[in-house]
Amino acid sequence: MTSDAKDDLPAVSVILPHLNQIGWLEKSLQALREQTYPRDKMQIIVVDNGSRPEALEHLKSITDITVLHESEPGPGLARNLGVRNAAHDFLAFIDSDCLAAPDWLMAAIAKLRENPDCAIGGDVRIGIEDPDNWTDLEAYESVFAYRMDNYIKKQNFTGTGNLAMKRATYDKVGPFAGINVAEDRDWGRRAHNLGVRTLYCSPMRVYHPARKEFSEMQQKWRRHTLHDFEDHRNAGKSLLAWYARAFAVFASGFVHILKIATSDRVPGLRNKVKAARCLIAIRSFRAAFMVTLSRLSEEELKAPQWNR
Repeated sequence: MTSDAKDDLPAVSVILPHLNQIGWLEKSLQALREQTYPRDKMQIIVVDNGSRPEALEHLKSITDITVLHESEPGPGLARNLGVRNAAHDFLAFIDSDCLAAPDWLMAAIAKLRENPDCAIGGDVRIGIEDPDNWTDLEAYESVFAYRMDNYIKKQNFTGTGNLAMKRATYDKVGPFAGINVAEDRDWGRRAHNLGVRTLYCSPMRVYHPARKEFSEMQQKWRRHTLHDFEDHRNAGKSLLAWYARAFAVFASGFVHILKIATSDRVPGLRNKVKAARCLIAIRSFRAAFMVTLSRLSEEELKAPQWNR
C-alpha cells in the first residue's frame, strides 16, 4: 500500500466485548495486529464484562489496547460502553473469540465507505482445529451456524460479532439491547424499521471456534428458543401454533440432511455423516425444549439460568 493510500484511510475504533476468554482474546488481538489495515489507524477497545480476577490482571499487561469495564452482564451493553469511549466515527465490532482474516478490516471499511449510511455484516466461518479430524460440532456448525448472508437477506440482521458502521448509524438506531434480548436480531430489526440497510460483505471474514461440548449447543438453543417463545407470546399466537412449530423444527432435521450432502463447507462423506448426526440430535433437543417451555410458569421462564 502506498503512503498516499494509507493516509486516505479513516481511523477506526474496533470494539471487543470480553468475558473470561483470555486465551482466545490474545489470539484475536494478534489477528487484529496482523491486519492489512494500518495499525496506527486502529483504536482497539476491549470491554471486560465481569471476568475473574486473574483475567482482569492479565488485561492490565496488554499495553496496546484500551481496556474498559462493564459490570452489568451482556455483550450488547459492553459494546455500548465501547462506542461511548470510541475516538473515531468508523466503528467495527468483533467478538473476543473470533479471529479476523488479514483483510477483514480493509474489506469492512471499503464497503462502509461506499455505503456510509448502512451497517455492514461479514462472513463468519468455523475455525477447524484439526483439519484431519473434524468434530461432530465443527462439521455441523460449518453448514448451519453463522450464515450471516441468509440472516441479512431473509431477516434483516447480522451478528454483532462481525459488524461495522459509522457512529451516525449507531446513534440513529440506538444502543444494543441487554442480555435478556437477542441483541443482534433486535438491533437489526430496529435498523430495518428506520430504513437503515444491512449489507453483506463476504471478504469481511472472521473465524469462530466451534463449540467443544454438546451441552454448549444446548445452552445456546435454550437461550434462543426462550427469546423466540417470548416473541411468539407477545405476538398473541396460540400454544397450538407453538407446538406445530416444534414439530416443524424436529422434522426439518431430516429435510436438511440434503443441505449437508450438497454443502461445499464440509469435505468428505465422513465429515458429512458427523454433521448429519449432530443435526438430528440438535433439532430433536430444540423441539423437546420448545414443548418444555410451554409448560413452565412465569417465574420459571424468568429464571437466571437462561441469562448467560
